[in-house]
Amino acid sequence: MPLGWKNGNLAIKNHAYMNFISIICAAVLSLSSFQLPLFGKPSLDKYHEEILEMSVEDNLHSPEVPGKYVEVIKDRQMSMAKFLKGKGMKVETTREGLAVVVTIPAAQLFFPNDTVLRPIADKTLAVIGHYLKTPDFYKVLVVVHSDDTGSDSYLNGLTESRSNAVVDWFSARDLPVSGVIPYGYGADEPIASNISRKGRETNRRVEFYFIPGPEMIKQAKSKKL
Repeated sequence: MPLGWKNGNLAIKNHAYMNFISIICAAVLSLSSFQLPLFGKPSLDKYHEEILEMSVEDNLHSPEVPGKYVEVIKDRQMSMAKFLKGKGMKVETTREGLAVVVTIPAAQLFFPNDTVLRPIADKTLAVIGHYLKTPDFYKVLVVVHSDDTGSDSYLNGLTESRSNAVVDWFSARDLPVSGVIPYGYGADEPIASNISRKGRETNRRVEFYFIPGPEMIKQAKSKKL
């Protein structure tokens, strides 16, 4: 076999080998510079599935906010609470200021013993819906309560249907609701005595819990909040 042919064949092999090494190096560099977002698409899908199965208490305390971002998120929540109070709403904070709770009398949204939203409910829900425009910026729990007038099965069904009606209202207006979780609590958690008419009226309420969502935490980390 001629020596020149051998050398040429070796050169071809070396060239192919170097090309292969270049491709591998480029791939490694590409992977090293690639950073996964706080919640990628698969992670968000899993997050949405999990929160639907969680209790109010468990949802209230998740996701965890890293310590270095707590204060900036608290400031954001306090600003929101102040705005909603200015709209005449009953507003409180919980989870040491990280979550905002808005309580609305059921009569402001529903007729007695009805699960269809009143026309005047639009004004109130439009204010709430404003905070749903950015997907997963908030995780919102819609918790509906009743007085104790009626059987447990009736009251549980009533409050569950009402909570779903609220979520449907948001969905019908093309607001993202994957992070909105409805709960019907029936008469299980009264905040007043059901003996008096005033007490029963107080117990019939809809609570909106605004909890920092993955998008809010992501923005806090990137200093965009």
